[in-house]
Amino acid sequence: MSDNDQSSHHEPSLAASKVVSLSGKFLDDRKRVRVEFKLSDVSQKPNVELSLVDQNSVELAHTVILGVLIRQMNFTLHLIKPSIDESVWVKALLRTDDNFCLDERTEQVQ
Repeated sequence: MSDNDQSSHHEPSLAASKVVSLSGKFLDDRKRVRVEFKLSDVSQKPNVELSLVDQNSVELAHTVILGVLIRQMNFTLHLIKPSIDESVWVKALLRTDDNFCLDERTEQVQ
């Protein structure tokens, strides 16, 4: 095999998407969280998985945005039940279509 042969193994490009910023803020009813995120690059059209989890890592809400084409988005996630005094975290995972993880980030919801 020569050095010019290409492997079928998928490697991320040097411009692989990263989560530049991530934040979550409770809306007044504490049943919804306004999530904002910014990505470094979207040329690979990453899939973005957003989750809200409690302090025990129990998932409270989840969504997947397929083939993201813009670097900055705002999104509202609806909680299964209102959060009273529990701490909640927002998690973002970036994946390629073949499920390769590009990046992930977790921040506490304010």
